[in-house]
Parts: sequence; C-alpha cells; structure tokens
Amino acid sequence: MRKIYSLLAAIAMTTAAGAQQQWTYYNTGLTTDIYSVFFTDSTTGWVAGAGGFVKKTTAGGVTGSWVSQNSTVTLPIRSIYMVNSSTGWMVGDDGTIVKTTNGGSTWTPQTQSTTQDFYGVYFVDANTGWAVGTGPMILKTTNGGTTWSPQTVPGSNDLFSIWMINSSTGYACGENGTFLSTTDGGTTWNTETTSTTDSLKSLCFASATEGFVVGKNSKVLNTDGSVFTNVQPVSDETFNSVYFVNDTTGWVVGDSGKIYMTKNAGQTWTLQNSQTAQRLFSVHFPHDSVGYCGGKNGLFRKYRVPSGVGMNEADKAALGMSVYPNPASGLFSVSFFHSSSGNVKIELFDLTGKPVKVLQHNLPSGKQTVKINIRELMLPEGIYFVRLNDGSSQSVSKLIIN
Repeated sequence: MRKIYSLLAAIAMTTAAGAQQQWTYYNTGLTTDIYSVFFTDSTTGWVAGAGGFVKKTTAGGVTGSWVSQNSTVTLPIRSIYMVNSSTGWMVGDDGTIVKTTNGGSTWTPQTQSTTQDFYGVYFVDANTGWAVGTGPMILKTTNGGTTWSPQTVPGSNDLFSIWMINSSTGYACGENGTFLSTTDGGTTWNTETTSTTDSLKSLCFASATEGFVVGKNSKVLNTDGSVFTNVQPVSDETFNSVYFVNDTTGWVVGDSGKIYMTKNAGQTWTLQNSQTAQRLFSVHFPHDSVGYCGGKNGLFRKYRVPSGVGMNEADKAALGMSVYPNPASGLFSVSFFHSSSGNVKIELFDLTGKPVKVLQHNLPSGKQTVKINIRELMLPEGIYFVRLNDGSSQSVSKLIIN
C-alpha cells in the first residue's frame, strides 16, 4: 500500500502545483520579437516576427522542439494564418505575402501590387482570403494567393486586423476606432460607429453574432458587428491581441505582459499569471484547454487547463506527454518530446500502486509516439497510471481501460 500512497501523493502535490500555474514558460531559442502565433491543433504551430523569422513546433511548443524555417524575407512578419497543418500564409512589412503548402518546409513569395505594410491576414478556405494593412489597404484572393485584388476601403485609417465569419461576412479594425464590416465578401466595406478614437488592434468573433475588439487605452469592446459595449477589465493597458474559444470564454494580452481571462463574455475578468512584464503581441487558442502567446524578445507562453492527474508544469514542459485515446480498449499511444536521444521508460501502475508493465525504448531525439497493445499486456478493465521517464524528467497521466 505504501507504493500507491507515494505515487498518488506525488500526483496530488504536483497537480496542485500545476493548477496554480496555468501559463508556462517555453524557450523558443529566439531573442527577437514574436508578432504572431498560430496553432492548428494542440501540438502543431508557428511563431513569426521581427527580421522575417519563422519557427515551427510539432510538440506543443516545448523547449527544444522549435525548428527554424526559411520565410524568404528579412522584413518583419506581422500575421500568420493556416487553414490546416500544410497550407497557410504570412504577411508583413513592405507588401510581404508568403505561402506554404507543406507545413512551412518551403515558403513562397506571392506577387501583388502594393508595398504597403500588412498587419492581418485571414482565409476562410484554401482559396479565399484577405490581407489588411496601411493605406488603408485590403487585398482579396480567390485562388489561394496566385493573384490578389485591392478592395475599396472607406476612410484613411490604417487597418490592423481582419476576421471573416464566412466568404461573405467579415470585419476589420484599425486606427482611431476604425471598424469596418462587409456582407458581400469585401466588394463593399461599411464603416461602423464604435464611439472611440482609440486604435483598435485585434478582433475575434467566436460566432456570427459575438465578437470582441481590443486596443489602446484598455479598450475591449463586445460587439455583434454593429453595436459596441465596453467591457474592459482595467484602465491602464494597451491590448494587442484577443482570442475567444466560444461566446463567453476568451483572453486578452497587452503591453505590460498581463493576460486577462473571462468566462462570461467580459462581464468579469481574471488576471492570470503570465510570469512576465514584457509586451505580449499575439494570443491564439487551437481549442479551449490549450493556448499560446508570444511577445517581446522571443517571449513565449503556453496555457493548459489544469488536469485532474499529472506532473507539474515544469515536467510537462520538458516532455509534452499525452496519452490517447483515453479511455482505450485495444491500443493506446504515449506521445512526448524526447529532448535528447537515449533510453525512455514507460511504466504502468494499477490503483494499488503495483507495477503491471515496464517498457524500455532507446529512441532518437524529437517528437516520439509509442503504441502499446492492451491485449498483449492482458490488462483487465480499470484505472491505471502511466509514468514516463527519460532519465532527467518524468510525467504521469491517468489511463482508463475498458
């Protein structure tokens, strides 16, 4: 019985530690500013920014998992948008638009007719997308960026962000409280009254009728696209990015390194511990339990909803462990990031703390997946614990077999 008490006590203590810290530091190897973060799922994502750098991870951003890619440009990249893990675009200064169709292994410059700086890009599918920037400028493509056509934009204020609900309906925001709407794919852009002259730097629509816009002087506006309500959490911040995973739950990040979260569409906000006072430029959530943000001098953070069973976030940062499917019946997989080649031990314990199986693998560095056959192990139905140890770090996860 002593074994199970020790194992479960360790799990309980480290889970409590993980619950207290929801944003975790990861080292991307960068010292230049990260202007844009985009993940297609909980493990695969890109960061890009000053000097035209771009890096990719397939292990949830854990330290050591980032691989540099060649963006083909040296000017700042301001925004990334991926329609899937293979195809996406990046835009930036001096008319920069580059595209990948292989997950970033190669990025190809796309030709268009302007040298204006682009700050935002959005695609509704692999063919149809928009880029916004200074001038003001809005370009649209219907052939994946082979050609880009300028659209008529009212006013003279630069645009910083765009979000499309579908191929017809969308919104853009920018300087001096500018907010534009379209219902015909951008053939016509209309000016909406926001009742603010503060620059609006980012917007996000969780549904067709529930959107949020953020900017200078702490502005956080809740909108359906035409009516705006100020729901700002504080009065002394410039917010640079916003992301909502549904109509009620979202995050905003700003110049002082602060991260605010709401679970009731901005009626109340909770200040989360970002572990930094440096500027945060971008926040993105591939789903409601995992998110990422980037900022000044290569700063990068990952958010995880604290789980009921697990090691502390420092160990998760080192291993990035996941066990799936869970519950499992025939096979289950243990995925993790192996920081250096060598021996890895996977142990299974039952609820009494008794080891029921020990597997040893000599694996190269990088993202690894070990598949385990439940029938070969002859394990009965029940609750188990999977412990992964690479010699320097370990992580524990609960597994249900049925």
